[in-house]
Amino acid sequence: MDIASTLFALVVLTLLGLTTGMLTGLSPGLHVNNVAAFLLAAQGAWVGVLAIFSPQIGGESETTGILLACFLVATASSHGVFNFIPSVFLGAPTEDTALATLPGHRLLRSGQGAMAVALAARGALIGTLLSVVFLVPLRVLLADPMNVAERFRPWTPLFLGAVLAALLAAEWRGPNRVRRILRGGLVQA
Repeated sequence: MDIASTLFALVVLTLLGLTTGMLTGLSPGLHVNNVAAFLLAAQGAWVGVLAIFSPQIGGESETTGILLACFLVATASSHGVFNFIPSVFLGAPTEDTALATLPGHRLLRSGQGAMAVALAARGALIGTLLSVVFLVPLRVLLADPMNVAERFRPWTPLFLGAVLAALLAAEWRGPNRVRRILRGGLVQA
């Protein structure tokens, strides 16, 4: 397959994914999972669309899968950024943005709703940059050649138990502490 047509298809599908994620993020009730289900249902039609870029793409299922995955990752990333806007201005949070709704509404009530959205966008940008920076070092550390993840696999239950104990110990302060600890332990069970 021609590398130039593959790169062109990659750029076009990434831009299409960003646009689709923007539309799903700004539309309350429309989620990126709907797009993923549609993508899976219409995968044969997508192969035909990809054949426009290069006739060889339709025959290479690996390239088609990579291109559709790039579309879906771009859609999910864009959805995560734009999903904060309706949660602040329309008061229609999703389960992902429910915790950030109250500070966003506080800023909106004080006339600084645009600042809340700008802070969310800045946080998304910083998170994306940090994930790109740490992607290769963590891959080298956790998988080949160092295999740290495999060496620490027997210790995983102990580590998770220690994290759970630390979370429950953090609930020890304040009124109704026993009830909060029992409720937290019930949620974790």
